[in-house]
Amino acid sequence: MDSTSHTSTAEHQSLNELIGELGQHGYELLSGELELAKAEAFESIADIGEALAWISIGAAVLSGALLLLLSAAVLALGTLLPYWASALIVGAIALVMATTVLLIGRSKLRSRQLIPEHSITAVKRDAEMVKQLMS
Repeated sequence: MDSTSHTSTAEHQSLNELIGELGQHGYELLSGELELAKAEAFESIADIGEALAWISIGAAVLSGALLLLLSAAVLALGTLLPYWASALIVGAIALVMATTVLLIGRSKLRSRQLIPEHSITAVKRDAEMVKQLMS
């Protein structure tokens, strides 16, 4: 009887050890998934920052060129109309074009997904698996 009791105690201890290891592995897995989610989030933010830097540089160079072209358009149209009217027409056209470009840029930023979907799905899946194994 003592041998059976000793075996049962050993099996119980092994089961406790396995459950403890399962909890530790589950914790390590979830911790790794959270690190992955954090890395994905920082990567998305870095990508957006780089895109905005390029947009800003391009906008600065484009501004100078655009001002020269708009001035030339005002002067050219000024040969047919008074300069105030040609400046008004060219300014209105430039305003419409600028608004269109800004709206396109804003929609492209909105389409960029900032939520690390892959990591969230993996963490949910892992948490569910640990729950099932623990019960």
